[in-house]
Formats: sequence, C-alpha cells, structure tokens
Amino acid sequence: MRVVTAREMQAIDRAAVGQYGIPGIILMENAGLAIVSQVEKLSQDLTDKRVLVFAGPGNNGGDGFVVARHLHLLGARVRVYLTCEPEKITQDAAVNLGIVHKLGISVYQVEEQSLSKLSIMLRMSDLVVDAMLGTGARGPLSGIYQDLVKVINESGIPVVAVDIPTGVESDTGAVHSEAIRATVTVTFALPKRGLLLYPGASYTGRWHVADIGIPQELTAGDDESLYLVDETLVKGVLPRREPNQHKGDFGRVLVVGGSRGLSGAPTLAAYGAVRTGAGLVTLGGPASLNGIFATKLTEAMTLPLPDEDGILTKEAAAEIVAFCQRAGALAIGPGLSTAAGVKELIEALAGVVQIPTVIDADALNVLAEDPKLLALWSKNASVVITPHPGEMARLLDSTVEEITKDPIGSAQRAAGAFGCVVVLKGAPTIITTPQGQGQIMNRGNVAMATGGTGDVLTGCVAACLAWGLDAQRAAIAATYLHGLAGDLWAQDRGRAGLRAQELADLLPLAHRQVVEAPQKGDDRVVQQEL
Repeated sequence: MRVVTAREMQAIDRAAVGQYGIPGIILMENAGLAIVSQVEKLSQDLTDKRVLVFAGPGNNGGDGFVVARHLHLLGARVRVYLTCEPEKITQDAAVNLGIVHKLGISVYQVEEQSLSKLSIMLRMSDLVVDAMLGTGARGPLSGIYQDLVKVINESGIPVVAVDIPTGVESDTGAVHSEAIRATVTVTFALPKRGLLLYPGASYTGRWHVADIGIPQELTAGDDESLYLVDETLVKGVLPRREPNQHKGDFGRVLVVGGSRGLSGAPTLAAYGAVRTGAGLVTLGGPASLNGIFATKLTEAMTLPLPDEDGILTKEAAAEIVAFCQRAGALAIGPGLSTAAGVKELIEALAGVVQIPTVIDADALNVLAEDPKLLALWSKNASVVITPHPGEMARLLDSTVEEITKDPIGSAQRAAGAFGCVVVLKGAPTIITTPQGQGQIMNRGNVAMATGGTGDVLTGCVAACLAWGLDAQRAAIAATYLHGLAGDLWAQDRGRAGLRAQELADLLPLAHRQVVEAPQKGDDRVVQQEL
C-alpha cells in the first residue's frame, strides 16, 4: 500500500475532481460515511449517545459536518463545535454546515471563555469526533486549538480522528505541542506518513484506511513512491520451498564478526540465519575464540580466522575472500570491534568481495570513518546496510536527532550516496534503494528494544540474500519476518523481557504465517510496488 505526503494526497484529490469529474462534495460524503462506519463499530447502538463534533475550516471540517448529520439521523445526540467563525467555512463544507443547521443540530463556536463549560460537557459525553485540522496543518498549534486539544485529551473519552489527529504533522509525524490522542483514526484513500512516523504514530490509535471512491489509477503511485510493507507483498517476495529441495538449494551464509568480550553478537547473527532458513551457515571469527563459537553454535559451522589477542587482523581477508567463492551471502560486522586490525581488514575487503553482503554494527562504524569504502564495496557487490540511528548519524556525519526527525530522507540520502539498500532500524523501520524506492515496515514492537535483536536481523537478511533474493527484496522479507516474530512473542508475553535467541526461534513461525496467508492481489502488484 502506498504511503503519501499531504502534497501527494492533495494532487490525487485534485485529479479525482478535475480529471475524473468526481464532485468534491461526493468525496466528502463518502469520507463522512466511512467515519460513521467506524463510530458504529465503537459504539454499536448510537441511540441517545452524546457525540461532540469539533470542526475546523476546510474539507476536514466539512467531513465532520457529514458525520454529524448521519449520527443525528442514527439517533445520536449531536453537538457541533466550530473552531473558527462560521463565515470562514466555504464551498462544499459550507453546504454541509447548512444541512446541519436545517436538521436542527446544535452548533456552537468554541471560545476561550467557554472552555471550562466545554470541559464539563465533554465529561458528560460518549464520543468526540476530531475534524478540526487536516493534513495541511504545520507547526505548533495556535489560537484556541492548543487549549481545546488539551481539554479533549483530559476528558478521557474515545476520540475518532478525521484523516489525521489534530496536532500531528501529516508528513513527519511531528507533534510540536499538544495533539489529539485518538482512539481510532480514519484516513482516506491512502495512509499518510505521519500516521506511521513517531511521535505521531503514538497519537493515532488504531488507524483505518477508507475507500472514498478515488480511482485506483490515481492511488497506484510510481517507482519513487513510498509503500507500506504488508503480508501480501512479503508473500509475493518469498521463494517457494519445494519438497525435493536440499540444503544446497537454500544458500550458504558466511557471518564474519566477534572479538574478545563480544562473542554473542556474531553467534546471534549466525543463529538468525539458521532460523530464517539458510541451508548452510558458517561463523568466521577470531581463531582464539573459536572454542566459544563452537560451543554456542550447534547447527552452524565455524571458520577460525587470523587474530591478534581476540581481534581479527588484515590477514583474515584472504581466507574470507576465498570462502566467499563458495558462499551465497556474507554478513559482516556484529561484535567485530573497531580496533586498528579490523579497520585494515575492512579496507582489504572493500572492492574485493563480490557476493551479496549485509553490513552492520562495527563494520559500519569503521566504514563511517571513510564512507568512500562503502561506496566502493557497493560497486562490486549487492550490499544491504542495517544501521540504527546512531550508526546512520556517523555514516552521514549528522546527529541522531536529525536522523530521527527525518528517517525517510536520511535513509534515501544514504542509499543514494553509498549505492546500497538501506535498512534504517527503528520505529518504524525504513527501507530505501539507491534509485529512490522506499518502504515503511511497521511490524515489531518495543519488546525488541534489547541487545542482540539487531544481530538476528543481520543474519535474517543474509539468509534472504543467500536464497537468491535481490538486495531490496531480501531487506523487505527479512525485516518483515523479524518484526512479525517480535509481534508473535509480544502477543503471548507482553512487551518486556524478550531475548534475542527467543526472537530467532520464532522466525520459522513467522515464515509459516506469511506463506500460509491468503493471497490478496497478484504478482503484478508486487512487481509494480517494487
């Protein structure tokens, strides 16, 4: 599913009206009916339910007037509160406000001095409809809005937000002051970025995309559009596993990492590759630590590499390159350290390794000191990098604050600069390609915010690369399976205490859930979105 900016959605709306001749008032009516449908799911019998509709200027307020009318006809006791002077409401919204008046629905204008009385009214009500500000709003709330939003939130009653909660920026998810904390957000035609990006995502509640009659040709997007990764897309990406296939058909992964005191990270990466379904997995680490690796791993093999006091040295490069001749994918970085010998090793491998590679953790930190090496690596091999915001900040010579403020733009900038697929880990995870294609992956939860889960993801990506998936598809499949495994754990056990190995153990179940899910659409949709 495509995810849009406010400007993209406005262009789609204009095209629906201008090119297809769909009257704006019809789109407004459909939007209002979609909201009413969600209200009915919340309240079931609406008879005598007290509903307050807060409406601003523009189409967002117009949608609210349609909602007020239909809820009134369904037996609810509706009051409409305007956040602006009535004369500022024009065009289609004014037509619907006029109908509200003719039906005898009470209409008031919110004023500062009436907020205390309104606070009491809210506590006596059953539901609020937030139709104040739409997707075009930017910056901190001003005027009556900030105090009004605070009063609504303090009431504690359910809120249904129209398109996006008031106070949440549509493109960035930024919340500058107050914002409505919605129970449900009904967004139209396509999800907006601010519904998925934090902090806005924490204000939207359960969000629902409503079809309001916009032709599919307008919502389809193009190669530069941003898409939400869903189960249908991932099912179309995963390769079939035939009954007569053997371990050699499912790829060989080499994981390179580890150092003194950091033996767990590469072990988890190797285990993640095993549990994702790689046919053969080998962990290449410091020879002096090989006993530890062999003890920790049962299903994976080990490759002792030259080291000095538990740190890999440049001399390991020749053995890694030789092993890559019979491997399908390389994962490098977990627990590697950033010692001088490791830096020399990375320099020796960049531009020489030619098999698909996933680069993470300390390998990224080393490459951040000379980003040209990462671009060189990507010229000779298909590369996926999996940085968290701190690692991304170092790669782009930026700050964590700047990365988290614009994760989509940051990921796109890195993918273009280094010629690789970027998986920017976070909530949500962002996937981008050098060509500008992007995906948002909002699977996963806060239980995964613990040491080692990123290493499992590294192994998961490597396994998908070893299957023969290209870098973009490998990143999509791996991040979804990884996030789904975390969600499966949280369903049973909550949102704290997850161990990385437990996450890896749920990868086969996640894979089964995707493969057995009913197919929606067809392969043509997958090809178009990728």
